[in-house]
Amino acid sequence: MLTLSKTNLRIVGIASLLLGATHGFSVVSASWVAMGLILSLWSLRDQRPLSVGSEHRWAAVASAALMVGVFGRPIASLPGSMVHAKPIILVGGVVMCFVAFLAGDRPSGRRIVSVLAILLTVTAILVLVAQEWSSPLGSDVYHAHRLAGDALRSGQNPYTDAVTFPNGNPFAPADSVVEGYPYPPVALSAYGLAGAFTDPRLISAVCWLAFLGWLAFGAWRTASDEDSRVKLSVLLLMALAPLGSEVWYMAWTEPWTLFLFLMAALAWTRTHIWSGVLLGFALASKQYLIFLLPLVLLSRDQGWRKRSTAAVVTAGVTLVAGLAPNPSAFIRATFGNLTGIGFRPDTQSLPGLANELGFSFLLPNWLWILASLVGVALLSRCSRTRSGFMMCAGLGLGIAFFVGLAFPNYWFLVAGLIAIGTALGPADEADLDPDQATLEGQVPRQETSIAGM
Repeated sequence: MLTLSKTNLRIVGIASLLLGATHGFSVVSASWVAMGLILSLWSLRDQRPLSVGSEHRWAAVASAALMVGVFGRPIASLPGSMVHAKPIILVGGVVMCFVAFLAGDRPSGRRIVSVLAILLTVTAILVLVAQEWSSPLGSDVYHAHRLAGDALRSGQNPYTDAVTFPNGNPFAPADSVVEGYPYPPVALSAYGLAGAFTDPRLISAVCWLAFLGWLAFGAWRTASDEDSRVKLSVLLLMALAPLGSEVWYMAWTEPWTLFLFLMAALAWTRTHIWSGVLLGFALASKQYLIFLLPLVLLSRDQGWRKRSTAAVVTAGVTLVAGLAPNPSAFIRATFGNLTGIGFRPDTQSLPGLANELGFSFLLPNWLWILASLVGVALLSRCSRTRSGFMMCAGLGLGIAFFVGLAFPNYWFLVAGLIAIGTALGPADEADLDPDQATLEGQVPRQETSIAGM
């Protein structure tokens, strides 16, 4: 039986975001991501129980639809070796959905799906790197990481013209170049250092496997059937979404950011200071995460003062480290390159949708930033736990991206944050007292016993 609950709303929402992120037509992609954001927002204020026992079936159906909708439509040209592996991955995905639908409520079924999810992910990674691991072929981001590594090895500042690479924007002039490493020091410390010695995409591959491994471990455990079912459902969605492998293959840095958010969430209730430090690293890993500053400052869960202070200080220190050698070069390379992208008709957001419908919609940068900050500040009222924080972070970024600028890697992070919030939900809900549960729009578990769970 497919019973509607907050978790199931989030499952369909995550699937919608992943589907929208990999669709080529802006009208369709914007419609899918809008539906994903609406369903996730609805779930945040829904008064029904978080989980009712049918999550694995919803996830199996959504994952099967996801494979039908996007399988075979890569974001970029993938190596020829992937062509031969696609049937294996597709068959494995179908088996995962089938087992999850029929036996996801049993420990044996969850273990089978967990093992298959990791095996298929490892297979996809090995196949993708089989032909391209050591070659110069890659996106402009890949070249940025490698050149940043070269600059670090030679003692040069990567935020200057020591890093100059072709502009990967398909709408830029043919001879257009980008000067300066376009990511903050937190990303440079991972991808730049890796690029100095090996393929920087290794960072994303490891982070992606670690994220899925955490979900698989949670699904494998049988201490809490509810918690395991929810993690299994999220694992199924994320592991079968081609977007995951393609994001790390293109050398985008969102897997690293998602990993840092996950580490902060896992340390959330153990140590407020260190969770704040990890959260600060996560916030400082991408320029657009400045939108989450109101959420960090206004969230009111246990230990929020220490955590928020540590996060802001950590993020500030990392940015000062990038600013110190050459402030103008750093600002030009990071924020200047981001704001200099301008309008892209292929953006998976409202401006792209408007362009395909024949009219123009592009907010001035100042208005876009202001509206996004206000939206995140309003969402922060729903942040009373670590799962609530991750949900609000994903939704806040999603709303900002939808009215402004968004590409597949952006929606990957949005879906990933909502996935973390969903996977952590049952454990956080169990720890809420009745007053907190009412504030967060959740029903305390002891008051919502459901027969058959």
